[in-house]
Amino acid sequence: MTDAVVELWRVLSPGPDNLFSSPEFVRLKEALQRLYPEVGKPVFALGTALRSLGLPSGLPQDGQYLSFPPDEAARRLDLAVRAKRARRLHLAPPDLADDLPPLQFGPAALRRFSADELRAVVDAPRLARVFPPASFEAERFAECQWLVVEKDVPLDRPPEARAMPVLFTDMRQDFGRIEPHSLRFGFKLHSTITGLTPGATLRTRSFWLSLANEMASVFVFYSTEDLLSSFFRSRYLNVIHRICL
Repeated sequence: MTDAVVELWRVLSPGPDNLFSSPEFVRLKEALQRLYPEVGKPVFALGTALRSLGLPSGLPQDGQYLSFPPDEAARRLDLAVRAKRARRLHLAPPDLADDLPPLQFGPAALRRFSADELRAVVDAPRLARVFPPASFEAERFAECQWLVVEKDVPLDRPPEARAMPVLFTDMRQDFGRIEPHSLRFGFKLHSTITGLTPGATLRTRSFWLSLANEMASVFVFYSTEDLLSSFFRSRYLNVIHRICL
């Protein structure tokens, strides 16, 4: 697999028109399938991982320094494919609330971050590799107070389902149904808060759900450790810029 990564790393920017059909990408994908048959056909998942690792053909000339060396990229890709669990972070700025004191309960916290702390939380170098035109303005985001929910999750879905979950959506469901008590931020954040700890009381869980529902108007989801998963919902960046200032 390392040889295939080295060959792909030799392809410089701007790279092929279609990465997924390039000989170098196909060779790496086939190497992964031979080593790990359980991954299926990891097209989108492999593309996601390669961007996270700094695929040289996907970076501008002035961003080539962000790329991992090919041997290190191969090592991290191997670890990512074999990983069974990963840390998942949910972040929401409580912009609808007044300043609150720091709060902590298990993996959930309400707190402020310094700019350097935020860069570490969101893995700013990886963010720059995945979205090279974007700029993570940590100093501006540090002006926000953040609701943070952290959870260790099993990676029990196949890589393609984690990279492109929409392709694995059950299309038999009724998308026009009315949900009178719909979850504001979706099932993932609410289920994470509700399952904070086995010993969490209903009152404690209700407190954190109320905090998320009543004090935050936007929601950002990170999955920083799983290279094969979609990483960052960038469409919220401009919204957060507006509400934090």
